[in-house]
Amino acid sequence: MKAAIYKGINRIEIEEIDTPEMTTGTLVLKVDAVGVCGTDLKTYKRGHPFFQPPCILGHEVVGTVVRVNDASDGDLLGRTFAVPPYLGCGNCEFCKRGFSELCKNKVWFNGAFAEYILVPVELIRKTMAELDHGVNKVLATLTEPLACAIHGVKRLSIQDGRKVLVVGAGPMGLMISMFLRDKGCEVTLSEVNKTRVVKAQALGFLTIDANTVSLSEFSARNGKFDHSVIATESADIVQEVFNCVRPGGKVELFGGMPRSVKVHIDPYYVHYEEIDLIGSFGFSVQDFNDAFGELKIRHETYSKLITSQFTLDQIESAFEAAMRPENLKVIVSMH
Repeated sequence: MKAAIYKGINRIEIEEIDTPEMTTGTLVLKVDAVGVCGTDLKTYKRGHPFFQPPCILGHEVVGTVVRVNDASDGDLLGRTFAVPPYLGCGNCEFCKRGFSELCKNKVWFNGAFAEYILVPVELIRKTMAELDHGVNKVLATLTEPLACAIHGVKRLSIQDGRKVLVVGAGPMGLMISMFLRDKGCEVTLSEVNKTRVVKAQALGFLTIDANTVSLSEFSARNGKFDHSVIATESADIVQEVFNCVRPGGKVELFGGMPRSVKVHIDPYYVHYEEIDLIGSFGFSVQDFNDAFGELKIRHETYSKLITSQFTLDQIESAFEAAMRPENLKVIVSMH
């Protein structure tokens, strides 16, 4: 079978490899479509401690079950699912406390940029995000990133009608903004890239062009925000965001930053104004199921995020396209 092998920084190549052999508790998924995500791009551009070459990237996957190892899983054959790349074990302290995204014993599959992948059955059984007429294979690749966005919004414990500043109008920032807006929040998006400012405006969002006005200037003129989500890697913006949030609000670090980055904040805001600094990482089973439900209900809204599609043989072009600001979600379709 064909697979895209990540060989190192700026190197990914199509190779013929063996079709995976099933083991206990697994099945074979014929991959239909995979989204190119921010983690894939970070790994491709600068490497990643979780993904050492040679390896297969890709985890926003939709596929069809073509082989099962256990006869009791025969009911899954021929059915197409959005599949989470991992889930918590369900038994550890983190899982029992409701923090399964922090589980150290996750059940997971290897990368999905391949014609076939081996998937633990429980990833499908626990979510059962089966495609039907409400969501197609390409759109369903958004289930995992939307689950992460939904998890981030839940971490805010937000109420309808709140004013929320989202910093970063990339794919994840836009997903967060769409979900917040659908939940009745007033969303403002700040972005430094002019192309993405225009895209956010086309999607109906109030925007701040960070090249022409600072967050502090904007909030001084228009009032502070109840909460803010930082959906970029920029550590420098964190302190300024604190100055734009009302007392009692929350600032969430959603965008993953390199381990070497240090964030500097004025403790005045944390102590005297009781502004919470929180983080968001990954998703839970419930987040994944909620995301799939959102896509079925609001498929027209989220389909606007998909801007390009490529085949597996065009994997390098797909990665290059995903790095250009005019593209939001780039999908690799196998067939």
